[in-house]
Amino acid sequence: MKSYKMDGPHRGFCLVINNVKFNQSLSERRGSFKDAEELERVFTWLGLDVRIYTDLTSQKIKELMQTWQQLQDHKDRDCFICCILSHGESGAVYGKDEELVSIRTIMSYFTARQCPQLAEKPKLFFIQACQGKEIQCGVPVKTDARIPDSSSMQQSFSPSESIPEEADFLLGMATIDGYVSFRHIQQGAWYIQALCSKLQLLVPR
Repeated sequence: MKSYKMDGPHRGFCLVINNVKFNQSLSERRGSFKDAEELERVFTWLGLDVRIYTDLTSQKIKELMQTWQQLQDHKDRDCFICCILSHGESGAVYGKDEELVSIRTIMSYFTARQCPQLAEKPKLFFIQACQGKEIQCGVPVKTDARIPDSSSMQQSFSPSESIPEEADFLLGMATIDGYVSFRHIQQGAWYIQALCSKLQLLVPR
């Protein structure tokens, strides 16, 4: 299987936007500093340069994305990661001014056309935010899926002269559209804590 080149002089940048306090009706996101600290610890351990931004308005989030989009240093980096911890609604996250910013808009700053220094490099976005008001119910399941034979999954890849503009993105969400996500007021969000713990466990393998 084709894999990304991850042996450059620098691994990459990891942005963490941690919106905790909001201007009006949205509640304080207690426990979110625990998530930001854990993200900083794990991604620093993985070799990334972590930058944390706290309580940004919707406009400041867009301006920050534009600043990082234009950074020439990306050409010497292997990847780019952006983690956003905030309140949210369907397909969007709140700035501290309680105005929404579309997740798709945030990601669009780093397409191959908008940020050519990151073309063909992995761009990972992890979003800890509600995407609605509904609560998912648990359903008991049994597995009966056959694990595919690894040899049948291998494909041959040939170099191409062009790539899709939005190639090489991964979007990880704490919940699905229309539903809430959960956060412990002392231990942090279930999604972020699990993400960090699994990265630490599985990346060395």
